[in-house]
Amino acid sequence: MKQFAQWERQATAHKSRGGAWWKAKDGENIIRIFGFQHTITDGDFALGRVGRGPDEPKTGDDTTQFFLAYRHHFLRGGPITCGTIKKLDGRYAGNCETCDEARELKDSPVDADKAAYSRMKAKVRYAMTILPAGEAETKVWECGQTIIDFLIESLKMMKTMPFGAEGRDLCVRYNPKAPPVNMYTCMWMDREDSDDLSSVDAKVPDLWLLPKYVPDAFSAYLQAAAPPEPAATPQPADEEEVASPPPSPKKARKRKKKAASPGTGDVVNFTHGDVLVGGTVVSEHPSEPECYLVQGELEGELLEFEVYLTDIV
Repeated sequence: MKQFAQWERQATAHKSRGGAWWKAKDGENIIRIFGFQHTITDGDFALGRVGRGPDEPKTGDDTTQFFLAYRHHFLRGGPITCGTIKKLDGRYAGNCETCDEARELKDSPVDADKAAYSRMKAKVRYAMTILPAGEAETKVWECGQTIIDFLIESLKMMKTMPFGAEGRDLCVRYNPKAPPVNMYTCMWMDREDSDDLSSVDAKVPDLWLLPKYVPDAFSAYLQAAAPPEPAATPQPADEEEVASPPPSPKKARKRKKKAASPGTGDVVNFTHGDVLVGGTVVSEHPSEPECYLVQGELEGELLEFEVYLTDIV
């Protein structure tokens, strides 16, 4: 199936070591994924969303998509779109000041800088439209690589696609206290156990046309009559870039009460900006007092955080 081959390329090309937005709740979440229709434009080739091989769609072709891959940096103030894009052929285009600043952290001999690089590097995310069970309006779910890997692998074994009103529900179990690699587990429900959504008028946006997921410098490529393709930008072999370091958490310590000191192996919840993250304490920080190295999952990736005692909740 040519369409499935295109989905698989989009998912694996970005793999690394609208409506309201949806976040999984602790426990069991039942959702239905909705695909969307998209007419291929010249801009899609410039943005690297489709290739130019003989089996790839051509300009003007109507296609069905179910996700959009994009890159962003997660800062303490929230996520920002990365200034670079990555094409299906592995090339990059664009410029990103955050990525430029990040290289200094990546190559620093200081352990704290390397940890900041791991935590703040640009991450690949995948947006898709879903309808949570019991709700009347669709939402956009921005998930990580582990979720899209499960979807792509499971779709290979299906004779019909499970999307849309006549599709199948997906059970997403989220446990923020579990080890990061086990925080999310997914399972397709049988069709007879899935909700009947035939009477639902689901609003499904064309995610490929949302400016939110495109760097400002590339917004013109969302139009049908796109300018010439941007020149390729050299990038390191590791596609992951990193944002500038966040404001010092020492400022927050004046406003927060200290939690009890955790021990190695303890599972803790801590704040990272406005996000609550769960993880496992690896060790005390080698040089910072009342600070710990904690392994946790953020945006679908397993990372190591420097967590001050005042950030533990």
